[in-house]
Amino acid sequence: MKAYVYKKSKTAPFVTLQEVTAPSPKDKQVLIRIQAVSVNAADYRSMQMGIIPKSEIYGSDISGTIVEVGPHVSLFSVDDEVF
Repeated sequence: MKAYVYKKSKTAPFVTLQEVTAPSPKDKQVLIRIQAVSVNAADYRSMQMGIIPKSEIYGSDISGTIVEVGPHVSLFSVDDEVF
């Protein structure tokens, strides 16, 4: 899967498109095929303050289709459209 990854650097671009390993949903998680994403004001402020997510991938406003569910997920199913 491809993602725009944020790396704090003074010499290279901060955000680059990279190939990353696709995650697997854990116990109470779902995996979503993203169709649209935005970087919101909170993401921008976090970047400015140097707060970087573990995954180094910003963008929490998303919409897409669920492609896999964790073993203890009962509210959602594969092919549900979410935002």
